[in-house]
Amino acid sequence: MQALNWNTWGPITESAEVVFKWQDSTIGMLANWGNIAYVCTIFPACYFIDVKGLRTSLLLCNFVLTLGNGLRCITSDPNWATWLLNIGAVLNGIAGTVPCAAPALLASIWFPPNQRATATAVASISNYFGIGMAFIIGPQLVSSPIYSSGNGSNSQHSKCAASGILLLASVMYFPSKPPTPPSITASIQRVEYKKALLDIARNKFLWMLALAYAIPAGVYGVWGVVIDIILGPLHIDQTDVGWIGFYTIMAGCLFSLLIARFSDIFMRHMKIFVVSMYVLAGGSFVWVTLLCLKVIPYTSVQIYAACILGGMFLNGTIPLFYELCSETAYPVSEGVVGGFITIFNNLFGIVFLLVLLIPGIGM
Repeated sequence: MQALNWNTWGPITESAEVVFKWQDSTIGMLANWGNIAYVCTIFPACYFIDVKGLRTSLLLCNFVLTLGNGLRCITSDPNWATWLLNIGAVLNGIAGTVPCAAPALLASIWFPPNQRATATAVASISNYFGIGMAFIIGPQLVSSPIYSSGNGSNSQHSKCAASGILLLASVMYFPSKPPTPPSITASIQRVEYKKALLDIARNKFLWMLALAYAIPAGVYGVWGVVIDIILGPLHIDQTDVGWIGFYTIMAGCLFSLLIARFSDIFMRHMKIFVVSMYVLAGGSFVWVTLLCLKVIPYTSVQIYAACILGGMFLNGTIPLFYELCSETAYPVSEGVVGGFITIFNNLFGIVFLLVLLIPGIGM
């Protein structure tokens, strides 16, 4: 739900710019406020997870998510809505701290070692599933390029209601841990928070892994938010762009599960999986670039194939990096490690979206 909110405006860029008289930079910043809020609050959130546990932390995030969605529903008047939507975007970014940082922690608490990569994959790709669903829900509810304010309001109210239901469900039942630990390591007390931060600061191998993960994943994570702008030179309708984004994300989610399952079985071959998928993803995005620059004659089949393959291979590495970083930093808590690597992810995403503030960029 948090990711679905974050990617609200990218898939309906054309319509939003007509109604609210926004520019490309406004669309970029609506996503960027979430990243900025995440970076500013992730370390306090990790400390809160360490002290209060998963249940309390997730409940707080769900409350902030519902509050942000409520603000988005107040009015559709362009003058007021822009301010409220930006505030809602900040709250949405804060609400993403625990869901984005804790997949490996959740897997280590609830699952044995031979299932953790798969469990981490399920938890981490749920974020991308939300982003993918936004590509379908947005263009279906909002016509292109003429925006219907009623449809837009219905969309916001539906998301607010859904987040409220999730908050209620979390209050009713979401235990912090299973009745019995799934492994010996799951029951071991991890290092204290301040010492964990010092250990992370000294761990050069963890820094290398974090950067290897964050540079491509951070840029690609926000790439989908502005894909309508990026593919603008090809004059693709926003509905078609939505389907490209949807198929790309769904392919990445399914491939992540497949690769994670293989890595659970072949635990010593994670490096080979990661390097191979990075090479294939890099080739796919070179293909996309050549199509956008019109070096290669454009066809819809090619742009679909290039985007889907690029997203599939890149997203397939994400759960593996969570596991590799957690293993490298052990006995530091997986929640702290997750926060550390995702802060880099968001920083590179912020830089990428700030580029849209440069006047005339891409013209």
